Amino acid sequence: MKTIHADILAKITLFPTKEGGREKNVQSFPDAESTYRCDHDLLNEGILTMGPVYLKEGQVLELGKTYEVKIRFIAPESVRKKIFGLKPKHSWKIYEGNRCVGRCEFVTYM
Repeated sequence: MKTIHADILAKITLFPTKEGGREKNVQSFPDAESTYRCDHDLLNEGILTMGPVYLKEGQVLELGKTYEVKIRFIAPESVRKKIFGLKPKHSWKIYEGNRCVGRCEFVTYM
């Protein structure tokens, strides 16, 4: 199966624990870039797409706050239209397993 890669800039907000989100902040390594691996429900229809969130060296994503981040979608060719059809301000939910832990909002393609 052929896969595509697409880099975007998005705003990410991780829900606080009391809203059903994570229990801890997401943090990169202090001396290297790293990724936060979560799944994205781009059209809010229950079909998840893998899209690691790239964190800068030492970056912390605190629960309840919003950050601009790079996301790289890695998906089968069949979801090309979903990814390349995103428009500014389009938002979607992000998941860890079957738990919704936050939301993203599309800014632009990179």
